[in-house]
Amino acid sequence: LAQQGIAVGVCSVKGKRPYMEDEYRVLAHLETTPGAGAWGLDEGGDGRGAGGGGGLRTAFFGVFDGHAGGRCSRALTQTLAQCVARDPEFQRGGDLSTAIARGFARANADFLRKAERFNANDGSTAVTAFLRGRTLTVANVGDSRAVLVCAGGRVVALSFDHKPNRPEERRRIQACGGRVIFSFGVPRVNGILAVSRAFGDRNMRGAINAEPELQVRNLEVGDKFLILATDGVWDVVSSAECAAMAHQCVLQQGMTPQQCSAVLVSVAMQRGSLDNATALVVDLRGIWGASAAAAAAAGDGGALPTATSAAAAPLLLQRQLSA
Repeated sequence: LAQQGIAVGVCSVKGKRPYMEDEYRVLAHLETTPGAGAWGLDEGGDGRGAGGGGGLRTAFFGVFDGHAGGRCSRALTQTLAQCVARDPEFQRGGDLSTAIARGFARANADFLRKAERFNANDGSTAVTAFLRGRTLTVANVGDSRAVLVCAGGRVVALSFDHKPNRPEERRRIQACGGRVIFSFGVPRVNGILAVSRAFGDRNMRGAINAEPELQVRNLEVGDKFLILATDGVWDVVSSAECAAMAHQCVLQQGMTPQQCSAVLVSVAMQRGSLDNATALVVDLRGIWGASAAAAAAAGDGGALPTATSAAAAPLLLQRQLSA
């Protein structure tokens, strides 16, 4: 990713939960070979990934929020992107949206077969982004969320939460024989699940599906950061607030995406989030080349992170959290 001019940071914490069900995955170059090009930011990876693949270079970013156990979210980190990459449409460099839809269905079917064998009812959300050239395709299942931070800190929603009280989701659930019942103060599918789409959830198939909603955006010079996060962040920090913090942290205070992601999660914890929380921040400015990115940054009151600004970031991070 560094070779593509893209910087990525992620922060993922257990929070006040006794167990961790959030997962994330970043692939610098999505290939058809399982596991190729994968790197974990907490495992010393440099973001370059493995080359090859023979097709259009496609980067993958994903955040997964498990429920009823962490087996589904963990499985998706290993299977979801590769199910998309194995699709014939992806391999020929064709319609990415078609490959994503079929890949999501294949990954869900693979997990459900294993869940049946082990009598497991784990499930998971997934918010993912595929960056091919300067085209960003976001695919979402559940209530993890993707937002784009544009010039001036303006926020653009790239996903829409799948909640049972969304009118179209309620109609679909009821048409499948399910019900939307308020329980513990929120609408739930059959009184159990607070999201209307998810992977896994073997005991609720039919009413619950893993069909992704897709948003395709041709990036512009003013599009600066992509944020993917789980509801441990979004439950207490709005999309607009996250966008404003990312804009301030990176453009005004010179933080790296890694430090920015830590700010977002720390603010969520300070505000009383009770869930696991994960935030993944992608700095998109470099895809335009150094001169264009620097010009755009200068026109927006900020600059690309430098060695000096990065070194000062711990103090700036402390100031941000105490503000």
